Amino acid sequence: MRLIVRTICLWGLLIAATSVWARSPLCFAASDDWLPYSSFSAPGGGLLVRIARAAFAAQGQDSSYVFPPWNRALTEARAGVLTGIVGAWYSEERERDFLYSQPIYKNEIVFIAFANQHIEYRQPADLRPYKIGAVRGNSFVTTLQSANLQVDLAKDMDENLRKFVRGRVKLIVDEKLSTEFAIAEKFPSIKQNVVFLQPPLETNYLYLIVSKEISDAAQIIADFNKGLAKIEQNGTLRRIYQDSGF
Repeated sequence: MRLIVRTICLWGLLIAATSVWARSPLCFAASDDWLPYSSFSAPGGGLLVRIARAAFAAQGQDSSYVFPPWNRALTEARAGVLTGIVGAWYSEERERDFLYSQPIYKNEIVFIAFANQHIEYRQPADLRPYKIGAVRGNSFVTTLQSANLQVDLAKDMDENLRKFVRGRVKLIVDEKLSTEFAIAEKFPSIKQNVVFLQPPLETNYLYLIVSKEISDAAQIIADFNKGLAKIEQNGTLRRIYQDSGF
């Protein structure tokens, strides 16, 4: 996968070299199969990829996107093999390695359970008796572990959902909207039997982040922020939301 990522980024470098406008090639990772936010199979790569591409284009900058597993994306981006990641939550740990853009989208991190379990929940401590599935590498895993919850880590959302459906974990925790999409697409038979517990574990924003290993990281973030403001003002952002079903 490292070879594939480098090859794609090198193609970006060759393309950029032929353009008088391009400053440097931008190659970002996005989560695969994380509808409606990002997916290799989604039109334009999903909502976040479409927004990022449009924001950079508004600044005269091309950008390319790859969809590796999340942990690999973090590793590659930290090392500067990738420019960064589109669709990351904030954490103090990540801030040591990345610069953050202006927020792109606000979302909720929630616990998900089967309705017939009648789990009483007001705060995370109420869930200590239960095994909870979470995706390895997500920023909120530290929050769960700090609350002394039983956390069972999965490599991705698909594996986490399979554990949930098979009863290997009592609950799962993830972003609300993307989990709704995944259940409707892959496990429609349980859709009516699932509840999203309130209040949310966290209310977060999604950002574009750029590795501090990239020499012009601050300029890339500044360009993205300017482009994001432009597409909001000229109506492009609204059209992207509409086309993505929002």
